[in-house]
Amino acid sequence: MSEQTQADAQVAACEREEVPAAPRHPICKYLRGKRLYTAVDVSEVTVDDLLEGGFQGYWCLHTFTDSGPDGGYVEYTRCGSRRSCYVARDA
Repeated sequence: MSEQTQADAQVAACEREEVPAAPRHPICKYLRGKRLYTAVDVSEVTVDDLLEGGFQGYWCLHTFTDSGPDGGYVEYTRCGSRRSCYVARDA
């Protein structure tokens, strides 16, 4: 099999693979977004609420910007236990 044929086969295999869903984790207590302000009680907002729909603006209560205190971008999928500023919201 030629190198081009092997490369084409690898691309085709990658295109058939399903992208795994983002791992779920508790929402950071410092994460805010527009969807959180449409809820009657912020503590009742679920991960599904944050992930459904289109673009949503997020910001951090530490910095009041779209970057956290560690300089990382703010959104649900990025604000998890790997970040030094992350604190899970009480359920």
